Amino acid sequence: MSDFPSSIQPETMEETFIVRLEFMTYKTQVIALAFAVATGVTFLTNFNTFAQENDRVESRQIESNQIESLKQIESKPTEKKLTLAETKIEVARLTTLANRDHDQGEYESAYEKATKACELVPNQYAYHLNRGDISFSAGKIAESIAAYDNAIELQPRLEPQLWQRGLALYYADRFQEGVSQFETHQTVNSQDVENAVWHLLCASRVSDVDAARKKLIPITGDTRIPMSQIYEMFAGRMTPEAVLKRAKKTSARFTEGSDRQKLQLYYAHLYTGLYHEMLKDNNSAIASLKKAEAVNPLGKSNFMGQVARIHLKLREAAQDDEKAAK
Repeated sequence: MSDFPSSIQPETMEETFIVRLEFMTYKTQVIALAFAVATGVTFLTNFNTFAQENDRVESRQIESNQIESLKQIESKPTEKKLTLAETKIEVARLTTLANRDHDQGEYESAYEKATKACELVPNQYAYHLNRGDISFSAGKIAESIAAYDNAIELQPRLEPQLWQRGLALYYADRFQEGVSQFETHQTVNSQDVENAVWHLLCASRVSDVDAARKKLIPITGDTRIPMSQIYEMFAGRMTPEAVLKRAKKTSARFTEGSDRQKLQLYYAHLYTGLYHEMLKDNNSAIASLKKAEAVNPLGKSNFMGQVARIHLKLREAAQDDEKAAK
């Protein structure tokens, strides 16, 4: 994927442009939108973007009413128009730098830049989504939820897609809202073990593990390894050891120590850690999540790749607060 639209063609002699944003990652969508804000490019009324992560493809639509403030810059702008143009350029700069910092693990800097971009163009939901992801990576859970809520307010159709908001709600101890978020996500992503697991994790905090398991969302079509084993573990029908054994297994397509195996081990350790936490075995939970953090092949900005690190950060901070209170 390229960072900017691959097809920018003049629509008229007045230099109005059409940007075709197809098969772009979510982050590329944000950067492309920033590019459009800076240059005055107008979008097609209706287009699709595709974000692929861990063999899953999600689509989002941006309609004209979400980008109504993206006005064309006239060939001879007045002083007022120039000020608007400068603002647009600053938003593009901030977004590009925020994403760069995010990729490099400079989360506080990325958060500050993403926040400033939202302040400059508060009616553009893509920037709030970006701020939500970056806030989570920075361990700013309340800010992450607020950013996703702002995006939903601007574009209500987003709510079922935002499983990320559900994870943030779990870490904010807003478990009933988390249950609701994962239930609505189920309507657009019906065969995802991870959605069922996070729903169970939230539901077990609302009531208890046994009651929550009775409402475990049925999943039969998630073929990612070791997702079916993770599902069976949370259902109480498989041990964490069996999950890890399956995750370690290689094949003719990938070898010992490959990124594919690391990915399988990351998810195995991540979810066995969350499983132990659900059962209130906090020492085992921390041990598993540290293993997940150590093997993580997803980089510094992939959302799921940050979960183990953020989990440990938040739990350690909570322990420190408890010690200080004594």
